Amino acid sequence: QVQPSPAFTARTICRLATVRDDKQSRRSMDTEQHCCSGFEKKSSPSGNNYCVRSGNYASPTGNRVILSSPKVEKVTIQTPFGPLRTDCATFWSEFFSKNDLVFQSETSKYLLIKILCLGGTSVITKCINQETGESVVIKLGKDKDHVYAIKEKKILNKIKALGSENYNIVKFYEDFYYQTTHCLVFETLDIDLQYFTDLIVRRGLHLFDIRLIAQQVLVALDFLHSNGIAHRDIKPNNIILVDRSSLKVKLIDMGYSEEIERMDNIWINPLPYMPPEEMMFDKLDASLDMWCLALTLIYFYLKDQLFEYDTSGETLAAIFMLFIL
Repeated sequence: QVQPSPAFTARTICRLATVRDDKQSRRSMDTEQHCCSGFEKKSSPSGNNYCVRSGNYASPTGNRVILSSPKVEKVTIQTPFGPLRTDCATFWSEFFSKNDLVFQSETSKYLLIKILCLGGTSVITKCINQETGESVVIKLGKDKDHVYAIKEKKILNKIKALGSENYNIVKFYEDFYYQTTHCLVFETLDIDLQYFTDLIVRRGLHLFDIRLIAQQVLVALDFLHSNGIAHRDIKPNNIILVDRSSLKVKLIDMGYSEEIERMDNIWINPLPYMPPEEMMFDKLDASLDMWCLALTLIYFYLKDQLFEYDTSGETLAAIFMLFIL
């Protein structure tokens, strides 16, 4: 493989530093000023102080779902990352209003405690295993026969048999069907790194801490790639904190994962993280995960997207200007 020259590497680092300095100069408030009511200082493994909000959080992605009664009749959604689609909210509101709040598999009963967040085809819920009292997260798929639901179930069971929980990947317990939905049961974790960076730390992370996060995600990706699987959706939302003091993280969401030899070239990644091959419908391989991880780590450093444009053409032009010229 061709290695970048020292001059190219130095030039790229200087450009990234310039981007960061420019973005930081536009910030009107330093992180220390956020350490007010409801916040407390926390030290990371590098000894850097972060301002961390005290108390519990309703959602790992910042979504707030207010349920008007045990039988959900009205859903109000507030999120710092933009409004959720009303058709999804309507679907899930009707679903929960017509069904019990207990999901039953062949081995366990799960009592719904909280809706964490809503997505395009799924809803993430926090539940209690009534047999063991353990808190779990259940992902309910809108359509149990959807192609990605079938793929996700297949891949989760495959990597579980290979010991994925030992490689910084969220622990998967079981899957089952509940009426028209497909349910996937996972361990409960803390908050995602998008939420942690944007709303808890409120500034870019330190390089030492980014290296620590990168090492853990690389262990997970090495495990997946060694077993012929590409994650295909690496982004800050899909890296979840297990423990804030040690910055221990795990990789989640295998919803778009595919076998590397059978990857379809369709647009999956959000545009700021999308590799050029995906934009141009070129042949894909496991390297796309590395591209997405690199841009994710840059996001942690800048607390901003490196390529934040409206179209794929603008994004490709920016990539060309940064890495080619």
